[in-house]
Amino acid sequence: MFFYPQARKEIVEIAVKPEKDEEEGDEEDMTESESTALLGSLSGEYGLSNPHLYSQFHMHTKEERLNQICMLKNIIHNIKMEFNKEFEVVYKQKEQEIARVTSKNNRILEIMDQLGI
Repeated sequence: MFFYPQARKEIVEIAVKPEKDEEEGDEEDMTESESTALLGSLSGEYGLSNPHLYSQFHMHTKEERLNQICMLKNIIHNIKMEFNKEFEVVYKQKEQEIARVTSKNNRILEIMDQLGI
């Protein structure tokens, strides 16, 4: 039996929807923050989301999955680049602080030599 993607999508959406009675007590939990398992990523919190990404529940064809893989690889690359930028800033600050402490230690050693300690 062959289903068209749209028909398959409707079948999956119907199967995934929870009953209303169960959902009433859990609405507060889900409104606080949606589950990462359902969203699939925390990249949106870092400003690197892509509006063209499919929901993990709406990918039905191989083409959709391949497109999703390409977009996710691009997002991963962007996250790595952002991390590297932030790391470089912190690394330079740390190097400056180490240089400052080293110069102060050298000055302390000079003063100790002058005092004969």
